Amino acid sequence: MTMNWLPIPSDFRGDLRAALETLDLPHRLEKLAALAQHRLGFLETIQLDRTLGRLAVGPASGFSQVRLAILASSTVDHLAPAIRVAGLRRRLLIDVYVGAYGQYRQELADSTSPLCRFAPQVALLSLTPREAIASVPVTASATEADATISRTIEDLRGVWRNAREALKATLIQQTFLDVSEPLFGSHDRLVPGFRLQYIEGGKCAGRHSFQPCWAAAAAEAGIIHSPDFDGAFAESIGFECDPSLRAIGVAIET
Repeated sequence: MTMNWLPIPSDFRGDLRAALETLDLPHRLEKLAALAQHRLGFLETIQLDRTLGRLAVGPASGFSQVRLAILASSTVDHLAPAIRVAGLRRRLLIDVYVGAYGQYRQELADSTSPLCRFAPQVALLSLTPREAIASVPVTASATEADATISRTIEDLRGVWRNAREALKATLIQQTFLDVSEPLFGSHDRLVPGFRLQYIEGGKCAGRHSFQPCWAAAAAEAGIIHSPDFDGAFAESIGFECDPSLRAIGVAIET
């Protein structure tokens, strides 16, 4: 994704080299933070993140430190550099812990796990729809789809409880996104068992829809759900809104 609202760096390599050659660590950090204010590509983000990683950064004047754990059921290692650079852009020094692939339940249950020893201040749950829908056949009836949704929501509540008890951290639940291709075209939404209907049901009027159900569960658990991360919501939690976040729904513990 191109961040068109950010200025293009005039000489990224030169500015990065100048930061590396700065002996004073606070000044070097300031130069890296200034460089993060520009429009960076994938390679530039990796280079800036690696340079940031070379600093033995402790408490720094004008910067806040955050420990973030990402607990996912898919590969998310590639997100850590972008998260750290995005944090640097907002003068946040984010220490990112990426959990073992699909092992978030085990890590939450083990008080001696690397996750618990990391003691995150914020935990992001990034779960894929396939965990909920892998066992749902396309021939499933509305009753069967509803029953699966109920089981999935109850399981999700259990994960939230375990995360709160084990980590005592602010909990962020990423919205469930489905990127599957249509199977029956416009008729997909008439099929209760089809996963596009099952995950994105909030867009249509069916009982067998997952999105509004988990949103309601989040509200019951005292968690805010935002299907559209817009400027008003961002400002309510103290952040500026990047246009890239407008299509991403999140739930944040209050």
